[in-house]
Amino acid sequence: MTADFVEVTPNILMVPCDFVSVVIAKGEKLAVMDSATATTMPQAILPALAHLGCGLADIDYVINTHGHWDHVQGNPALVAASGAKVWIPAAEMEKLSAVADHFLADGEI
Repeated sequence: MTADFVEVTPNILMVPCDFVSVVIAKGEKLAVMDSATATTMPQAILPALAHLGCGLADIDYVINTHGHWDHVQGNPALVAASGAKVWIPAAEMEKLSAVADHFLADGEI
């Protein structure tokens, strides 16, 4: 990890993790977009969550943009710590069908 996080807006933070970024968005629900690698989660996002006044247990959703390993390996650690639901695009169903709670359709969020 190169920096703790970058504040995009007051409720949207970007967390650099190795060679990918994780985005955390806080609204009515708390979502983590992409979960990076197993070696970075959940420690990499703790400072960003604290900045938002949240902890791991507050995560409602882990939303994966696609099924590449460097975007989904952290899912199990985040789900174990929070009970979050995992959402992925429906087109990624074959790659991640065993780890998703909901398949996103285009334009759904």
